[in-house]
Amino acid sequence: MVIEFASKLSLVKITGLAPEKGITAQTQRDNFANKIQQQLGIAKPAADDWENLFIYLAQNTSKKNIVILLDEISWMAEGDPSFLPTLKNARDDHFQKNNTKNQQGCQIDYLIQTKYNGLFVCEIKFSKKTHLITSNY
Repeated sequence: MVIEFASKLSLVKITGLAPEKGITAQTQRDNFANKIQQQLGIAKPAADDWENLFIYLAQNTSKKNIVILLDEISWMAEGDPSFLPTLKNARDDHFQKNNTKNQQGCQIDYLIQTKYNGLFVCEIKFSKKTHLITSNY
């Protein structure tokens, strides 16, 4: 669904590595850095920590309408309790401040699949203005 939506925009898709033997938090960060380099055609960022990677991604996508798809983020976060808080902080401090001609900030949608095959879709809107949900929404 995201890929279909992004067909008219640029898409950066970064998929976490399956949590297999030998896959570490550093392996996940290295994979993330490689995908940024490959998909954006820019220098490979240092993969020392998630904060630097997210800031680098935000800085290098700030002037374009780009859909960033982080697929299998639970795999990326495996064994690294700093991943989700760092992603949240990056959204607050960097991605939300990204501006283009048509859009300001960002939107994060979460798809959460449970081990019982339940799927929860969470849409989160960010805006500096009050956003009212009405019947016309």
